[in-house]
Amino acid sequence: MKRKKILLGVLLVGILCLLIFSVCPILSMLSPNFGSPFGYYGEFNKVKYRLWNVSGVKILSYRQHKDLRLEDFWFTIQTDEGIKLDLAFFDHKKTYQLFDHSDGLAVQKPRGRNWILYPFGPDERLESAIGREIRNAVDVLENFGRIAEVIESDRQKRVPMTGWEGVPKSYLWIIFPAFSPQSIVSTKTKSSELPGQEQHIESFSKGVEVHLAPKTSNGKYSLNWSPYGKRHKLIEAGNGLETKIYLGPNELPPILARLEKSNDSKNYDILKIDKNRNGSFEENEVLETKPRIRREKIWSSFTTIIDIPVTDPWTGNSVFNPYSMSLWYVEDPKEETQEKVLRFTRRWWLEGKVKLDETDCLVLVSEMKMDGIIDKNDRWALAHANEPQPLYLSKNTQSITQHAWLGNDAYRIKEIHPSGRKLTIEPYDPNIKTV
Repeated sequence: MKRKKILLGVLLVGILCLLIFSVCPILSMLSPNFGSPFGYYGEFNKVKYRLWNVSGVKILSYRQHKDLRLEDFWFTIQTDEGIKLDLAFFDHKKTYQLFDHSDGLAVQKPRGRNWILYPFGPDERLESAIGREIRNAVDVLENFGRIAEVIESDRQKRVPMTGWEGVPKSYLWIIFPAFSPQSIVSTKTKSSELPGQEQHIESFSKGVEVHLAPKTSNGKYSLNWSPYGKRHKLIEAGNGLETKIYLGPNELPPILARLEKSNDSKNYDILKIDKNRNGSFEENEVLETKPRIRREKIWSSFTTIIDIPVTDPWTGNSVFNPYSMSLWYVEDPKEETQEKVLRFTRRWWLEGKVKLDETDCLVLVSEMKMDGIIDKNDRWALAHANEPQPLYLSKNTQSITQHAWLGNDAYRIKEIHPSGRKLTIEPYDPNIKTV
């Protein structure tokens, strides 16, 4: 009799455990998402939080495939350039780690069947396009404007593609352009996605004016990020290649740039750049370099500073913003015909000090569009004066149309002068709950 009771007890415990393991996933699936990084929605929430911290990216909506566990989910996002794409996470584990390290990029068209694969590292196609190493999902999303051009070009060339089973899970999977069916569930509005914020900055009666000065280096810190390389198509002219670079107000003439080879060089090792815009090259406008081989390609790199004339908003005088820039030209000896392009990116920024709520702070403004004019297309950041290092990190910058955080307080730009030397910021209530 005692043995029967023990067996009956074991059986009841087994049935109870079976019921718990069967019912709990169903209850989790039906329960609301409270934003926890654990449990049924844990993986989804960790990816969402990582996306929120990517510069220039806004989450527009999401989709979820709910089963006994959350198998798949998608985010529709928009970049600073206005490009919309879907990030797809199919039955992955630890998907948030793709924001720290990815082995490559997989791209599919909406309703497509096959994928284009772009490995990171050995395949330098994307790296040469944006002028920097690609290591993870953050690098892809922050430079997607240029990457999108490469993808469209490859689609026209009908490059090799692979089926679903050939895509590694260590790759970032995207659908481009975005596919957004009617069944998409909208996300809760985050502060950086408030209606109208991406279009304009509302006027307020109160604000603090900040005096900013241009920087190319401040001795101890410098920007550790830059926009993807802006492309300028080169045309043959005599024994060299020429292009025009437009920086500053529209009324200014373009800057003529010319690549040449020295007498004993097989590659382009001279860049002449008309920094004073007078239509000719003077002695101090000739740059020389030693081309370097990087992953079987030949890189010719240059650095210079071009003075952009602006009006000082504080005095009304004519002054110059020193536009520090890096330029590079890449040749592939294995390709008989290749597009000849000169790329450049900015190496300067503007910085100032301000007191916010009795706290000494630093303000940084940096270019994203790279046209020599500071406006809503560019970025800004805040940091405590006694902890300046976060000011120079890409992840801490926001679009000028969006607010920035300083500890638990939010601020936004009320107005900014085109020179970037003066802006007005004010406290801002994003009206969101902290999860």
